[in-house]
Amino acid sequence: LEVVATIPAERLMLETDCPWCEIRPSHAGFAAVTTRWPSVKKERWEPGCRVKNRVEPEHIWQVLEVVAHARGEDKVCPHAYACVRTGCCGLACCVDGKSHQPMPRTQAELARTVLANSCRVFFPGAAR
Repeated sequence: LEVVATIPAERLMLETDCPWCEIRPSHAGFAAVTTRWPSVKKERWEPGCRVKNRVEPEHIWQVLEVVAHARGEDKVCPHAYACVRTGCCGLACCVDGKSHQPMPRTQAELARTVLANSCRVFFPGAAR
């Protein structure tokens, strides 16, 4: 975590350890994880739940929380995850008909910068 704090944002890309190895209580960044989803054992799976101990693509949000915390950019709007899920840009928006403040600029910028970095690597000719 000390190292990730020193890497320029323009050089960062994030990933999960899909499909296994969630961020566990024994991991250094666990305290920074604030987003949680209901999970059940795979034999009891049902829609709306995650399989316990399996990492889904949306867990990248937790990785962002850990990295942002390590970098001192960990302030988050309580509606930010819902904004991402609904396709909102994470700036000023409305969730469930309730207006709210934008995500603090530092974490929103980190998320946008990391996304731009990934697009630059994997889709170099794409229009921005």
